[in-house]
Amino acid sequence: MKKHLLPLLAFFLLMCSCADDAELPEPEKKYYLTRKVSTSEFPGGQTLTIDLRYNYNEKKQLSSITGTNQRSGSASSAINILYSYDAQDRLVRIQYSPELMWDITYNEKNQVDKQIRTSKNTDNSTEIHYYKNSYSASGQRTSLQMWNIIDGAEVPGPIYTYTYTNGQVTFMHGELPTGGTYNNYTFVYDDKKVPLQGIYQLSVPTLIMQEIPRQILADHNLVAHSKTENYQGNNYSFEATYQYNDAGYPVSSIRLWHEGSIERINFTYEN
Repeated sequence: MKKHLLPLLAFFLLMCSCADDAELPEPEKKYYLTRKVSTSEFPGGQTLTIDLRYNYNEKKQLSSITGTNQRSGSASSAINILYSYDAQDRLVRIQYSPELMWDITYNEKNQVDKQIRTSKNTDNSTEIHYYKNSYSASGQRTSLQMWNIIDGAEVPGPIYTYTYTNGQVTFMHGELPTGGTYNNYTFVYDDKKVPLQGIYQLSVPTLIMQEIPRQILADHNLVAHSKTENYQGNNYSFEATYQYNDAGYPVSSIRLWHEGSIERINFTYEN
């Protein structure tokens, strides 16, 4: 009897093992953005093409973005953005050029504390301003205070506060340190993956040299965004549509800007 049971037991264990293997979900593929090409057409007929290549180190951390910025009627300019990390694999510097860089510091809870912008002018003078982040007891970012360094003294700038919906920032209010509204932002997202997950969107805004530190809070792609500014009247808005791959990453996008500009973006990945 035992001789008959042993083969049956072995067969049973083998089948259970196969069943367990069949039930194991396939690991989710991670896609790495390797190229982004953005072409903008403006109402006056001018065009702007930004062609970016994304490079990674041996840890698959973004190490640099290289490419070109080509405006119609002008010579092409080179883009070379470098990323530096500390021993804990935290992003600590984004260097746009020898004259412009962002340094990122962290608090004792490993949260982003400051984003410090340093730029050198043509007369070799240096300009510094930084954004100081504040958090709730639960760890949610609640506000962002801008500070300018003028003659060695810290001068307060606008204060930004955030409103969340389902864990996403959907409204940001900027207030002048003297009181009164500076500007307001609204954000609407899709439910898909962003091309550079885990990478600060500060480093990859729509226009490569534009400062948008608030986008560090976005976990999904913007389908609508607007800004109203009381201080200088620099208002804008756009609506966007996307096409996605099977993994949920955008492969193309069209942004329609309020003044009539159209921006077309194509994304390329490897996995």
